[in-house]
Amino acid sequence: MKIGNFIKIIVLAIFFLGGKGFAQIQNFEWQGVQRQYLVRTPANTESMPVMFFLHGLGDNITRLDNDFHFQQIADEFHWMVVIPQALDEGYGTMWNAGLTASTTNDHGFMMALLDSLAVQYPVDQDSVFFTGFSMGGFMSHCMAIRHGDRINAAAPVSGLITTPYANMTPVAPVRIMQIHGTADPVVGYDGGSQYFGYQLGLSVENILNYWKNANNCTGEPVIDSLPDTHNDGMRFVSYAWSGDKELRHLKVIGGNHSFFHNPNQYDVDYIHYIHDFFTGKLDNTGGETGCTRTELYHPGDYGSANYRIPAVITAKDGSIVAVTDKRKYNQGDLPEDIDIVCNRSTDGGLTWSEPYTIAQGTGVNHGFGDCALAWSNDDNGLIAVFVGGVGLWNSTPSNPIRSYKSYSYDNGLTWTAPEDITDFIFGANCIVPEHQTWRASFFGSGNGLRTSTGRIMFVAAIREGSAQSLNNYAVYSDDNGITWQVSGRASVGGDEAKVTELVDGRILMSIRHNGKRWYNISEDGGETWQPTTSQWDDITAPACNGDMIRYTSVAQGHNRNRLLHSVPKGTSRRDVTVYVSYDEGETWPVSKTIVPYSSAYSSLCVLPDGTIGLYVEEEPEGTSGYMTAFYNFTLEWLTDGDDTYGYDAVPETVLKSSDMKIYPVPASSEIIIEAENLCKIKIFDIKGHLVKKVSCSNSSSVKIDVSSLPSGTYLVEAKDVKGDKLKGKFIK
Repeated sequence: MKIGNFIKIIVLAIFFLGGKGFAQIQNFEWQGVQRQYLVRTPANTESMPVMFFLHGLGDNITRLDNDFHFQQIADEFHWMVVIPQALDEGYGTMWNAGLTASTTNDHGFMMALLDSLAVQYPVDQDSVFFTGFSMGGFMSHCMAIRHGDRINAAAPVSGLITTPYANMTPVAPVRIMQIHGTADPVVGYDGGSQYFGYQLGLSVENILNYWKNANNCTGEPVIDSLPDTHNDGMRFVSYAWSGDKELRHLKVIGGNHSFFHNPNQYDVDYIHYIHDFFTGKLDNTGGETGCTRTELYHPGDYGSANYRIPAVITAKDGSIVAVTDKRKYNQGDLPEDIDIVCNRSTDGGLTWSEPYTIAQGTGVNHGFGDCALAWSNDDNGLIAVFVGGVGLWNSTPSNPIRSYKSYSYDNGLTWTAPEDITDFIFGANCIVPEHQTWRASFFGSGNGLRTSTGRIMFVAAIREGSAQSLNNYAVYSDDNGITWQVSGRASVGGDEAKVTELVDGRILMSIRHNGKRWYNISEDGGETWQPTTSQWDDITAPACNGDMIRYTSVAQGHNRNRLLHSVPKGTSRRDVTVYVSYDEGETWPVSKTIVPYSSAYSSLCVLPDGTIGLYVEEEPEGTSGYMTAFYNFTLEWLTDGDDTYGYDAVPETVLKSSDMKIYPVPASSEIIIEAENLCKIKIFDIKGHLVKKVSCSNSSSVKIDVSSLPSGTYLVEAKDVKGDKLKGKFIK
């Protein structure tokens, strides 16, 4: 495909930047050629930072200036804004960023122009910034690569690094923010072009790897979701890496080939967001200022009529694992033909893997469903329990609905084949004679529990006789799921239920009930329960499954004890609401409705950054059949600003945790961590974001540079050669 045709498409794609208007163009002779530019300066400024704004291919500076109103920007920021013009060498105005065989020295022209302006104006040459759109984004990368020793930061928008520049080594580390839409058809997120089918430059992923290497960014990114306040089909997600120089990526999920600069139409005004990046106002504190929603399944996806019964858990590596009933032919329960499918997210629930199957149904009476998840006692381990076969109401002692377990040893990436555990629980072949006459059992989908002692526990709803009634029992294992035991009865007339561990070691069970939600408490780790259930006056719900998990604990260093509970609010299956308890489940005084329309089963998780995840089945207005969606929000948003996720301050000058000590506290530029046989150390900020990772070789004392970290409280997690973990804190 000829480059001329490519340029025609680009010109059409970026023409929206244009407009009618006139601005005084200035000339600058460079290497015998008259080059043109516009400059906008604020009034009464003694020393001005400089922002170069580079236009897209085929554009011109007069039209660009008219559209962006750069004089207003200069006055607002008290900055000089320079808008240089590219030459037309037969393809339309185009920067020499490595896409053609041009010999024009555009990067030298702009540095010479900067030097000239510095003679005419009080320019702060320590504050020089470049941004640009499309071809201007390509050229912004070029400027950063060739002149990073003179440029403070660059923010390319919808621009890539071309192959010639990808083979160059930047002259110096430089702060970079790549802004790019995942649905860009002109300059693709994968580096290609949807129109032509050939590669224009590096993919965004490889661009980030290029700058991570150049800037020595070795840690995990801090991932933040910007508030999604416009119904435009887009979501803005920020990724930030620390290193010798900062690296950022604003990923515009669903975004096209556009430079958004109208705050009344879009969630992000690029001009102001880029300015905040240039001036260091974008911090790494993490957490959302609102709530984001990501849809996972709709009726008809992957050839399945319906999806129901969500379960979600945060794995030990911080990824999110979501499990769903794939109800292939209708919304019905077992004995219908149902698969259990799994998806993972590694970016806080914003994007998800393709589904893969944990248990494959093979027809009526041979399906699987109602999955519950918990951590196992294996490294990177999860355990899933679920049921299969003839269904709850067709089950008999001689032909029972079956109970199964499956393990993952890699944080939910793969799962073992289902293994039948029915005979531990009930049925004619049950190892407990008293349970051999029970007719049916199924697990309450959502979260199970691994207690502080390592006991793994789920709750089963048991149909003990022929009546259409269910009672609740805990099903637990003290050997990592090899064998199982059944507790005493926890409720009469219950249904799906969940358990969590209280800070004093007691087990709290929340039980599905139409009206005031029921609960019960065990004093002996879930083996026996109080003779009668109690009810919560704060939670009124229909007969519907919900979820309950531990959110924070003072014993784990948090500033308060908190539990979370999700369930529909009121008398019908709608308005899934999340409740907060500060007194270990005695009361639930704080709540917010997350899904203000038809919605039913839900499951909760806590992300590594302290935000809350909710996976829910819902039916928005105008739709038919449940779909599933994942919500992510902060505690501050949930409580309308009344509560904030955090840890207690630590006043000691030397902090000890088990056999580890950290000093000096407060730290200034470095800390020393002492413990036996250290091999790995991770440092997290107050929100739980990983900010530094250090590997060491069987060391007893490790010195770590923390000079680049902002002031605050930090959490340290160290691992020794035996795999034992030590935890501590320090203040900087």
